[in-house]
Amino acid sequence: MDFKKLRISNFKSFVDPVEVNINDGLTGVVGPNGCGKSNLVEALRWVMGETSYKSMRTDAMDDVIFSGTENRPARNFAEVSLILDNKDRNAPKDYNKEDNIEIIRRIERESGSAYRVNGKDIRARDIQMFFADVSTGARSPSLVRQGQIDELISQKPEQRRKILEEAAGISGFHVRRHEAELRLNAANNNIDRLDDVLKELSSQIRSLRKQAREATRYKSLSEEIRNAQAVVLAVKLELINEELDDSNKKYNEAKKNHQDTINSLSRINTEEIQLLDKLAPLKEESASDVAKFQRLIIEMEGLDNELIRQEKRIIELDDFILSSTSQLERENEILTDLKTSLSAYSNTEEKIKKKNEIQIKIDEILSLLKANNEKINIFSSKYSQKENLEKITDNNKEIIDSILSQIKREKDYHDSLNKLSKNENNLDSLSQKDNQIKELINKKTDELNQNENLINNFVELYSQKNVLEKLLGSSLDVKNSLIDKLEVEPGFENALDALLGDELYYSVDNDQPIHWKYLGDFAEELSLPKNCEPLSNFIKGSNVISRRLRQTGLVKKEDGPKLILDLNFGQRLVSKEGDLWRWDGLVVSSSSSSSAVKRLQQRNKLDEINKSIKEFQVKYKDIEQLRKKSIDIQESITNSKIELDRVYTQINAKEDNAEKIIKSKNELSILNKKLEEFNSESNDNLKQLSEIKTSIDSFEVEFSGIEKLRKTGEEYQETITTFKIELDRISTEIESKGDIEKKIPQAIDLISSLEERIQNFKNEKSNYTSLPEEIEKKKDTLNALIEEARLKKLSSEDKLTDIENKINAIRTNQRDVTEQEAQHRESEARLETLLQNNREKKDDIISQIDKDLKLNNNQLLELVNFSEDNPRPDEITAEQNFERFKNERDILGGVNLRADDELKEVQDRFDETKSEREDLDAAISKLKKGISGLNQESRERMKLAFNEVNEKFQNVFKKLFGGGHAELNFVDSDDPLEAGLEMLAQPPGKKLKSMESLSGGEKALTAISLIFAVFLTNPSPICVLDEVDAPLDDANVERFCDLIEDMSKNVNTRFLIITHHALTMSRMDRLFGVTMQEKGISKLVSVDLKTAEKFRKLA
Repeated sequence: MDFKKLRISNFKSFVDPVEVNINDGLTGVVGPNGCGKSNLVEALRWVMGETSYKSMRTDAMDDVIFSGTENRPARNFAEVSLILDNKDRNAPKDYNKEDNIEIIRRIERESGSAYRVNGKDIRARDIQMFFADVSTGARSPSLVRQGQIDELISQKPEQRRKILEEAAGISGFHVRRHEAELRLNAANNNIDRLDDVLKELSSQIRSLRKQAREATRYKSLSEEIRNAQAVVLAVKLELINEELDDSNKKYNEAKKNHQDTINSLSRINTEEIQLLDKLAPLKEESASDVAKFQRLIIEMEGLDNELIRQEKRIIELDDFILSSTSQLERENEILTDLKTSLSAYSNTEEKIKKKNEIQIKIDEILSLLKANNEKINIFSSKYSQKENLEKITDNNKEIIDSILSQIKREKDYHDSLNKLSKNENNLDSLSQKDNQIKELINKKTDELNQNENLINNFVELYSQKNVLEKLLGSSLDVKNSLIDKLEVEPGFENALDALLGDELYYSVDNDQPIHWKYLGDFAEELSLPKNCEPLSNFIKGSNVISRRLRQTGLVKKEDGPKLILDLNFGQRLVSKEGDLWRWDGLVVSSSSSSSAVKRLQQRNKLDEINKSIKEFQVKYKDIEQLRKKSIDIQESITNSKIELDRVYTQINAKEDNAEKIIKSKNELSILNKKLEEFNSESNDNLKQLSEIKTSIDSFEVEFSGIEKLRKTGEEYQETITTFKIELDRISTEIESKGDIEKKIPQAIDLISSLEERIQNFKNEKSNYTSLPEEIEKKKDTLNALIEEARLKKLSSEDKLTDIENKINAIRTNQRDVTEQEAQHRESEARLETLLQNNREKKDDIISQIDKDLKLNNNQLLELVNFSEDNPRPDEITAEQNFERFKNERDILGGVNLRADDELKEVQDRFDETKSEREDLDAAISKLKKGISGLNQESRERMKLAFNEVNEKFQNVFKKLFGGGHAELNFVDSDDPLEAGLEMLAQPPGKKLKSMESLSGGEKALTAISLIFAVFLTNPSPICVLDEVDAPLDDANVERFCDLIEDMSKNVNTRFLIITHHALTMSRMDRLFGVTMQEKGISKLVSVDLKTAEKFRKLA
């Protein structure tokens, strides 16, 4: 299965749809820092099921959606799709039907992610398992992100073990084992819960049997209560009928009296209406006279107010005339001052001429200042060029020193290869030594496997012992129960359970409310039937049930029905299967095992395990001795492998030495060529620098330096400032004269306006002087009209008062009759309420009869049949009789009337729960075997992967370092699944060291060696390397590129490499460039270097 294409839309900085073709060979991704290269890797990991937003370098998973820029709005979703080629049909079986597999992950804001495979929805967990089954995934070691090399270096050994698990291909095993352990824990919890449920159900069965007896008594009392209640209700029914007849008669009389009172009140109301009809016109006439009188009074008051208003207005006009005259005098003074100021200004034309002359001088000096500034800029540019060339020259010098250092190291490496070629051992002797070491390793490995199997068996026994002790040690809610005191031979648990059942859980302590008491043996024991063996022969541990056991015979299942006839009083027969035959004829067939049987079987199982553990300890002492032996064997194997690696190194060195010498010569040739190029570039720069220095010297001679030019510019600037100040002063004087010429006409207009206003005020004052005499004449006329209106008003009011007195007398009579009507109405309502209450009481009694007794009135009276022979009791006596029966029933307390039905239901649940517990026992056993199998297979794979990764780690290390030795070791535990992974490295010419003792570059190369070793052990369909070559120098980058080229040819993997290094770029088959021409928006361009090379050759 091959990775073909990666499509991205709205993911981080890739807002526009992007398609990345992942072809065979090496695919490079280049671009400046911050342009979004790593976003491609994160998009790939994201679509493969990454769930951590921190791994995506975001604060929340929604942040992977494009968040917008200044020119582009934010998006509401992001989508990444991955297209896989499955023509070889090697995908996981559930997805192996199609030639192409398209996996899509889409996220919407605040809605979470959704996955689809070929258009069908799928869970994130299924996606993760899909990639885990093909040896890759979002967190696979083959996807190396930025900083992962440093993380691998700084990790603790137990953290570093995870990379070996990926190589072993047991990541999926871990997931499945974890799920199985969760199911196992859940099953154990369910068993504990079911045990509690079984105990609870047993207790419920005992309780329900007692409740069934109480329910029978309860039903009997309920029948007596029903009969007594029928008598009570019949008495109440007859009494309420009598009260209902009496209240109906009284209500009719009150209703008639109320109607007579209403008729009298109606006649009084008619008389009142007639008088009210006469009252309305009189009120209108009186109101009209009063209104006329009030209008005349108001008019008289208006004339008085007019006189007062005229006096106030005359005073206001005097004040206006005085203030306007004062303002007129001020304006005349202002006009005089303006005319005086205007005569003081000199000739304006001379000032304008002088202003133009000053402006011409300013323009001339500005031209000189501009020319001076241009010279300063030229001078500054020369100095800047000089500084840049000096920096370039210094940088070239450092590069040349670096190249010389590389040439020296490469010459030393070339000499060491030649020396090694002369000192190699004979190839035959090395091969013979190699075979001897391999035989020793195989022998030790077999011995180690045998020892590990013994340890696993010992651990399994202890595990079963702990589980059984935990189960047997759980609380039974009974102190010193009988079941924990008995010793039952295996196979007889069902027989004991058939005999005692729940009685096995009773205590043997005399202070418990329910307990077994020892009574000793019978004085005379009855013999059991023939062919029976006492059950006491198979049950030991407590003598409190010795009577029961000796009087219980053990028979075969088929003999029980025949021998039951021979039983004496108190005797029983049981079978090993759990059947019971009792002397009184009771027969109980065997059913599923109870909790007591399970407990007894578990105790017997525990005894067998303890016996096995003792035998194991006698033979092998203890597990620590076995583990120590495993450690010794493992150390021996490790030492042999180290020796074997040394032999391999010598063999490989002999075969590869000639090729390495040729490569070293080529490397020296390339470095010498680079040195010549940089020396030539450095000479050109020195020549250009000399020319610029000469130009600067001639410039300083001509203009006496840049400081003098700057001082001249400052002088020009000061002269311009002085001329501008004089120019501003002349302009201000010209503008002030124009303002005065505008203000004089305005002052003249204002003076004319004030003179006109004063004259208007004087005219208005003269008009108000003649008005008081006219007002006095109007007042005399009004006084005569007011007196006439007053007399007419008094006459209307007398007529109105007479009619109102008559109406008041009628209303007094009306109130008396109304009060009488209210009394009659209240009496009628009270009697009606009483009648309604009696009817409701009767309805309640009838309803209660129907509800409680399910009878109608006639049926009830026929049932009680009151007569001379059966007189009706009084209500109190009937109630007392009814309450007596109720109290007797209440004494019983809460009674469960469904006890019989519930007993059957609980018994069914008990049987069902027992069956469920047996199923859980079987499931637990199956899960334990599955987990043990997963662990065993994981260990075997880890051991095989360790050996293979260790071998490839050493080979890759030698290729990257050009020699040396490295190895992997398990530390901190003998179990490969729990041990840590330690890396030891010995670069050429140095001692074997741990990671902490290496230099930074050596650490990086060692970590890269481990990652590539894991990859070669379990190749994945894709390998992503994000700036892995960043910490490497040119020589190591060249080795790094050689290694990934070899891997791309030897494994079916497609490589995606992000880099800034020119050497790495040059080795790629194709390049993708990531740019950010628009701020915040990543773009993708591509070049197929192989195709371009073919075109170049054809051209």
